Parts: sequence; C-alpha cells; structure tokens
Amino acid sequence: MPAIPGEDQGEDRATHTVYKAELLAVEFSDIADLNHQARAWQDGVANVRVHGTTHEVPLERFSRERLLGMPSIPFVITYTEARKVSLDCFISWNAKMKS
Repeated sequence: MPAIPGEDQGEDRATHTVYKAELLAVEFSDIADLNHQARAWQDGVANVRVHGTTHEVPLERFSRERLLGMPSIPFVITYTEARKVSLDCFISWNAKMKS
C-alpha cells in the first residue's frame, strides 16, 4: 500500500487513519465496549468519508456492490499452519507473497 506523502514511509493508510481517529487512545471496559466504539467510528467516520484510493464514499460503493453476507454455517478448519506476517502485512505461502 502506498505511503501518505509527507508521512513516515513505514506507516500505511489504514494505520494512519486509525491514529488520526485516535482510536488507539480510546478507553474501553471490555471487548464488547471496544467493538461498539470501533463500529461507531467505522459507521460515523470511516465509511462516510471519501476514500483516498477509490475516491468514493465506502457506504455508497457497498450499496452498489450488493455483497453477500457471511454464511450462517461456520467454516470448518481442516488444516492449520503457522505463518509469519511481514511488516508490510504480507504472508508467504508456497513461496508467494499474499496480502
């Protein structure tokens, strides 16, 4: 992901947005409270602003895409393998980098 001009080159847009929203400084009582506050930030800030890459408001794009929800039946995990995530959020799998 390209860095933001004038910002630390090791910081990506998602991290910058979270810092900018001061989400990391929010106090919460438990994980449910944190999830509630994160959802409020997502709905009130992140999904209503013009996205820097697509130049569209995410909520408007979501409504056009008509995405399907997650299935009600959970996925069955049949295989697990430990992987390391690089600093740029890529995972090596079968000698290929995946994001």
